[in-house]
Amino acid sequence: MVDILLFSILEVLTGCASNFGILMLIRALFGICMGGEWGLGASLALEELPVEARGLFAGLLQQGYATGNLLASLLYYTIVPRLGWRPMFWICAFPALLIILIRFFVPESQAAQAQMERRKTTNTTFLSDFKFTFANYWKLAIYCIVLMSLFNFLSHGSQDLYPTFIGSLGYSDEQKAITNAISATGAVLGGTIFGYFGQYLGRRRAIIIAALGAAAMIYPWAFGTTLGSLQVSGFFMQFFVQGAWGIVPAYLNELSPPALRATFPGLTYNIGNMISASSAQIESALGETYPTGQVDKSGQMIPNYGLTQSVLMGITVGFLILVVAFGDEKKGRDLTVGHLDEEVDVEQSVNTLQPSPTVKDDAPSNLNTQDSSQTIVV
Repeated sequence: MVDILLFSILEVLTGCASNFGILMLIRALFGICMGGEWGLGASLALEELPVEARGLFAGLLQQGYATGNLLASLLYYTIVPRLGWRPMFWICAFPALLIILIRFFVPESQAAQAQMERRKTTNTTFLSDFKFTFANYWKLAIYCIVLMSLFNFLSHGSQDLYPTFIGSLGYSDEQKAITNAISATGAVLGGTIFGYFGQYLGRRRAIIIAALGAAAMIYPWAFGTTLGSLQVSGFFMQFFVQGAWGIVPAYLNELSPPALRATFPGLTYNIGNMISASSAQIESALGETYPTGQVDKSGQMIPNYGLTQSVLMGITVGFLILVVAFGDEKKGRDLTVGHLDEEVDVEQSVNTLQPSPTVKDDAPSNLNTQDSSQTIVV
């Protein structure tokens, strides 16, 4: 609630900025507040869902981003040419209304309540949980940061510069907005569909299939010769890019250590986002350094944005497939517990599946009850 309220206020203030310095300060504060929302929102949504529905709803959750992008494109097409850019930010502050729904209709998750109860009874704090988690799961943290860096390069590399690329080919602002809206439509459909299939194919396998689909679309997406071909390939590029992203909320939350499930996904996601934030600048700088050799109506050299985008996307997709293929997966993991360590979660899951065996201390080690426990743990 606090996150949503703060970034909505800062969204309104963005439209009131009087100079570039104030605009940068407001957007920096906005980024801090916005960055805290994804991890908390994903954890709150997924912790209470039935396991069998987790994939589909993770896809729907992630496509809130693509839906917002679609609505922003439509607003840009409708508002900016007539009223300027400031009203865009004032209108986009409407998420503050969600506070009312969250406050009165969304209960705190079972996992969060268990977490607070554990900290109360053991006299521990968030800071001690944080230290424990990164001392024991630092390898997992590195993996997730690398993973989310590649995922953010995938999305930023295929989205941020694309409207500028369309404009460099001589198309109008309205045509750019329509192209972006078509791409966002593909993103919404792809994220939902692949999120659903990830529940049955497995998270990693579904991500790899979506990444291969994105790889197949690189050439027509970057080197299409007509606006129609660029719009169609843009649709399918974002269908596959956001298809892979539709699996991320479930995949990342299932990997996350239980003590920091509300913090770990958002932290690794935002570090990855920070690492990849320069992707559009990299593409733009290289495109201007190595132009196409043609000139526009004003006599300026046309940057080769198509080539630089395709190179970055090809590298990103290749590394993403490798990282995911050799990564871990915990599909179907119980997200409702609030214990400090993963082993406690496993032990609790075993105890709920079978009654505690009454075995004497001197019982032989090869009793069937012990074999059964080992089978369940595996």
